[in-house]
Amino acid sequence: MHINGVKLHLYGTPGQRRFDFMASILCKNAAGMVVMIDNGHTNPLGELDYFLQKYPAIIAVTHYDDDNTNTLLIEYHQYVREHGFNCAVMRLDARVKDEVMRVVEKLTLEIIRRKNR
Repeated sequence: MHINGVKLHLYGTPGQRRFDFMASILCKNAAGMVVMIDNGHTNPLGELDYFLQKYPAIIAVTHYDDDNTNTLLIEYHQYVREHGFNCAVMRLDARVKDEVMRVVEKLTLEIIRRKNR
């Protein structure tokens, strides 16, 4: 994928813990990552600690409008701030191409911003 003249290589891993080995391999030399959190998970905020590391990251909250979710977007923002993570939190319907592009563009800008510090 190319965004603003920058060539990106995108890789994805399943979120289940049994695939941890894949995530650690792919993140080894990653410039950044999008952490997609299913808001319908029983403890979506607890999943953030597990995935957020030293890489620039965007937290993309999926299934936000499902009827069985209880976590508000503001709670994600508070959790990120209280735990010292420096990343954006965005809602995402992964079925909508424009929304996916918006998340990837935001991550690209964050990577560039951190490199220019």
